[in-house]
Amino acid sequence: MKLKQTLFLLICSFFINLTSNAQTVAYGVNYNGFDIYDCFDLYSFNDTVIGHQINVEIDYFASLTDAENNINPLPRFYSYGSPNVTLYARVTNISTTEYATSEIVLNFVPYPCCPPPPLGINTYYFCDIGNDGMETVYLDNFTDYYPIGIPLNSFCDLTDDQVFSTFYLSENDAINGINPVNNVYTLEGTVDIYYKVENTVNSAAIIEQFGLVLETCPA
Repeated sequence: MKLKQTLFLLICSFFINLTSNAQTVAYGVNYNGFDIYDCFDLYSFNDTVIGHQINVEIDYFASLTDAENNINPLPRFYSYGSPNVTLYARVTNISTTEYATSEIVLNFVPYPCCPPPPLGINTYYFCDIGNDGMETVYLDNFTDYYPIGIPLNSFCDLTDDQVFSTFYLSENDAINGINPVNNVYTLEGTVDIYYKVENTVNSAAIIEQFGLVLETCPA
């Protein structure tokens, strides 16, 4: 099991909603994890903070004042300077400009003994709904696969537009940046996908592997 899935993970705190206008909502997060990374991908919280809402955008801030005034947003890959940090998310309705804010609490503890174990390979199973031996898979749904923490500080303090991702069917293709597959992928049987996250500023990259398996739907 992948390390980030063993670290207590996200606890969605629906009762934390510091500021709310109309029906726009920002859900809070309490995160507990090991302090083994150079920086932290705040976008890992997007789905939790936004919840069911559509047509909204999200930013993260170091203070509630900044969040309420929509100034000084934090970079996507946030370098935390303390083991206990409280940040603030601002969810804004794109159509009405109404917004809500919430607390994002980060708690980090040292890894208990030695270097952390290597990440395992996640495997995702899909039901063959049409019973035709294939299903459409949206690989973009897996773009938060890499660890919440970033082990290369060349990614720290980057914004979202300085990072891009691509998918491949072999590690060699991912390393060399050749033969990428379409994000809308037709799954037949079992495949390994190699997800490459690249830093456009200095060409640093992270490659992670996950598996996709098509199964017969249960009767």
